Amino acid sequence: MRFILSTFPTSTAALTAAMLCLSPMVAIAQEPDCEQAIRALMTKTEVPVPVRYQATTEMSGQKMENSGITETAKRHLTMDGNGVPVSLFVDGKFYTSPDKGVSWKLQHTYSEEELAIQRDGVKWQADNASNFSCEFDIEIDGRSAHHYGVDFPLQNSETDITTHSEYWLDSETGFVFKALTISKTGGIEVTITQHIQPDPDAKVPVPED
Repeated sequence: MRFILSTFPTSTAALTAAMLCLSPMVAIAQEPDCEQAIRALMTKTEVPVPVRYQATTEMSGQKMENSGITETAKRHLTMDGNGVPVSLFVDGKFYTSPDKGVSWKLQHTYSEEELAIQRDGVKWQADNASNFSCEFDIEIDGRSAHHYGVDFPLQNSETDITTHSEYWLDSETGFVFKALTISKTGGIEVTITQHIQPDPDAKVPVPED
């Protein structure tokens, strides 16, 4: 679903989910209307500055750590808990590495149709979101922040998945520095917590096909 896993998802539905999970890394301008602000955040795709994230995934008593770099909306690197490169998404192409990032093997090239389906899926999820909540100018970790919450369905999922997301944005810049996603399906709950920070110098590798 919309988890950031150690490998980038290869189905269109999973791609939609993962890209939505990444979307909170994008800074947006503060908007006074709670519902409008959250829908804008869910569908924002631009990445004005490269970012790094640390993510913790918890499921059935197990915990998995991973990290990543998003350089642009079309370039993303995923690493395992030890910082070893695992998968790469560059300009519509998905790669995995058999040797810790020394080389990259092309696994799938997304067609324009697949990418359009992904974009439409993100918009559909935002359009069908509910239970919006906003707290403005609260204090967290010594900084002023806005706290948003929202529930939404996952489009094209093969199972019934309910999803709740929360975002913490810097009050001054609108940058999302923390995101929480809780998903439930078939009695299984998966929680993903992301801590995000801007890194203007961050780059991802670009394989030569």
